[in-house]
Amino acid sequence: MIRATAAPDRFLTRGYARFISRSQAVSPRAPARASFELELPRDLGQLLLLTGGRTLGDFVPKRGARSPAGGAFTALLTAARRTALAHARLVALLAGTVPFGATRGGELWLYVLGEPTSPARGVIATLDPAVPSTPRLAFRDASSFAFACALDASAAAGEDASRVTELRTRLAIPGVAEQEGVRASFERAMALLDLLGAGDASVRRAAKKLALRPFEPPHPPRARAKELKQARTTPLAFGALVEAFFRKETEEALAIVVPQRASGDRLVRDAAVVLEDALATTKAPRTALGRDLARRRKLALRAARAESKDGAS
Repeated sequence: MIRATAAPDRFLTRGYARFISRSQAVSPRAPARASFELELPRDLGQLLLLTGGRTLGDFVPKRGARSPAGGAFTALLTAARRTALAHARLVALLAGTVPFGATRGGELWLYVLGEPTSPARGVIATLDPAVPSTPRLAFRDASSFAFACALDASAAAGEDASRVTELRTRLAIPGVAEQEGVRASFERAMALLDLLGAGDASVRRAAKKLALRPFEPPHPPRARAKELKQARTTPLAFGALVEAFFRKETEEALAIVVPQRASGDRLVRDAAVVLEDALATTKAPRTALGRDLARRRKLALRAARAESKDGAS
């Protein structure tokens, strides 16, 4: 079903739609709607639109309803305390990746949404919920991922095994630069995870660890008119937003948090609302989550200040 001349890096735009429409290896049922609470990059959006609700090869698309009235951020934190899969999803989002589906074995498929100049941007990886700190980079881009899924589906439908093997040799493997970039982002995400939900001792350790590293503020939200016309080029602000809340003094933290209420990502908008409430100085935060985050922030700031003094002495 896949032409011998197929090129993995162009398959998503030149062959995937035709494969989906003709393949008997996938269910023809109507696509299921999935809510990501995020503005998706163009290639990932195209992949999900063409795949719909079908399971293809080792790709089971994400399905789900929109977050409840409490907001995407609150729902994400609540779910992360209950299941390993939701916990891994929170880590992935803090690391600036998009969990867009799962493998048949239950691992998450991730799209790396880094800086436009990052060699890891657009890489596809898997994440085992049992080891959420260690993603495995699998494909260089979404097109190669689509190509591999189509090959797997073709093999399951009885395609010649030697031909499938030959076509798989055309798949580019992410290199050392991509590996290092993703590893560093997940290491940072694990520290942020401790700040959000671990015990007080872990909060202090994470704050001290982050205090030794330079801080990169999140990109400001794009103007809405431009956002509707352009493909996404900005990284996910979620991790940097959470880090700013725990690392910066109140005035600077507010200067970073408040603009993100206009983010194109609902998850980031909801997080900004909760974090702004937790930063209130004239009154107590309105919600239990806001009060807990405010307490954790005080612990983190004290630990970071102590670390800075020790480092200067």
